[in-house]
Amino acid sequence: MRSACIALLVVALVVGSPMRASARDAGREAALAGASVAANILYTPAKAVLALGGLLAGGITFVATGLNERAAYAIWVPTIGGTYFITPARLDGIKPIHFIGSHYPKTMVSKIAKDEPCEHAKDEPCEHGKHHSGCHECDQ
Repeated sequence: MRSACIALLVVALVVGSPMRASARDAGREAALAGASVAANILYTPAKAVLALGGLLAGGITFVATGLNERAAYAIWVPTIGGTYFITPARLDGIKPIHFIGSHYPKTMVSKIAKDEPCEHAKDEPCEHGKHHSGCHECDQ
């Protein structure tokens, strides 16, 4: 009886323990790889056209606004940023797909914060212990 209880306990521990994630099957990987190639046939040229158009429009805006970097970045970041290639990980939902970019570089954000400090601007460290002059709720 005691050996049966021990055997049952061992089985329960082995079956109930978290298992290592196994690799996905080869068929699913091949399907995702094929789908990513097919998606890139249409997606990548469209993204490249958008990026080139945004590069040109941002440059024209930069010159037309008297070398205003913020105006140019307002066009460049959404059009040039984002995802250029669809990978199997993106199709599987592991990584996001962003046709329109939204990540503004920290260097430009810092420059904007120095030029135009918000009402939260301060010279002493903010509540999170970061020392900067353009806090804006610690986003910069």
